[in-house]
Amino acid sequence: MASMSPEAIDAYTDVVNAVAEAAKSSSTAAASLAFSMNRLAPGTIAFLFASSINIQDDETFGKEAVTTTAIYYRLIQSVQDIELEGAFNATRIRVAADLETYRRFVALQAGLVDLLSAGTLSFETYLVKDDAYAKKAAELQKRVKEGSIERIPTLKSAVLIPHEAQKLPGLSKTNQVLVLTAIKKLSAMGNSYDAVIERAHARIADGYF
Repeated sequence: MASMSPEAIDAYTDVVNAVAEAAKSSSTAAASLAFSMNRLAPGTIAFLFASSINIQDDETFGKEAVTTTAIYYRLIQSVQDIELEGAFNATRIRVAADLETYRRFVALQAGLVDLLSAGTLSFETYLVKDDAYAKKAAELQKRVKEGSIERIPTLKSAVLIPHEAQKLPGLSKTNQVLVLTAIKKLSAMGNSYDAVIERAHARIADGYF
């Protein structure tokens, strides 16, 4: 069954991780990413919602904060969707899911720059999280490229590779505005943030944000 294939499981695992990370972020940019609806296979639709709470108690945890995240999900079977199976295939569905998850991780990276500039995220934590998100985004980008245009020409009109999709009107504008605003703040916070500013500028120039 397509929804239980290793590729489909990997793709949906990434969706769950992206939604969970969004729920843990205090950035307003990540708030809308804590909900997801994905078509796993013809006739199978999954709904996800994640909620996260930071718990800090000086007596119990000292200066450490504990984050607890709850994930709610539901699988829906659609007879109408199954009837449309001839127009879709498992690969196309997986590629579309990977592309959406890619966008989520890029948006999370934009949110990290915002949190860093607001002083709610430490420089060390930013580096660790940004590296992890960038690695996952690159992995998803590779999967989308391998599963769409190069190998399935018939999907050209339906599936775009990540950078092309990011450049479509309305898809990257929010990320760009958020990051540019954060860059202005970081520029006034000292030379220690120069590397972050350069990285953010490079990503905007490349169409990543």
